[in-house]
Amino acid sequence: SGNNTGIQYRSAELPEVGKWSIGGYQCDVHPTPANNAMVYDERGRGIICQNGQSVVIDPQGARWLVAERDPVTVDVAEWNEYTVIAQGNHLIHKLNGQVTIDLVDHEEAERELEGLLAFQIHRGPAMNVQIKDVMFKELPDGGVIPFAKSNIPNDAQKIEKPASSAKGKAKGPAKGQPNPKAAPGKGKGKAAPAPQAAAANAKAKPKRPDSVGPAIGENVATPVGRIKALDG
Repeated sequence: SGNNTGIQYRSAELPEVGKWSIGGYQCDVHPTPANNAMVYDERGRGIICQNGQSVVIDPQGARWLVAERDPVTVDVAEWNEYTVIAQGNHLIHKLNGQVTIDLVDHEEAERELEGLLAFQIHRGPAMNVQIKDVMFKELPDGGVIPFAKSNIPNDAQKIEKPASSAKGKAKGPAKGQPNPKAAPGKGKGKAAPAPQAAAANAKAKPKRPDSVGPAIGENVATPVGRIKALDG
């Protein structure tokens, strides 16, 4: 309660950033429905695919909204089941059995195909994070889907990258953007913010604490023996 958490997967430790810092894909656990069970690239690309979206990321890093549905909504104060299915470059998140996101990631320079599992305690106000019945199942190798086989409709909308990678800052899809297959070519870059505006944003950014602090408590790694392996 009081903030948000997440399930890190295909992640890597970042000791140069700080103790307990980690980067990689995250299935977000968030009070805002659009962000709950979305794909967030921690220490990377930020918000990638929100609850209710099916997205294809092309090799140049452009994000294409290929399908959209109502977000799955739940009471985050109650127990909920989060499922992450990761095979090759195809990712699916589920919330209480309902699909929240479907992502195919073709950006080789930024995507992750392997890594660590971890749970996030978000920096900020003290909070309680309760997790139980963690289960892990090794899936057969699904292989990497080549971009040529990704289905991007002609009317797919390009999702503009947010100005900030902070959670909750994602912008909606920009209509009228060309499909990379129907009309290949380089898109126009986004204009840089005015110096005064950039300075104001820099000043507004809170100072990073040197440590997590006693209010949150000690971070203790979960013993592997307490993670249940599913049959099959």
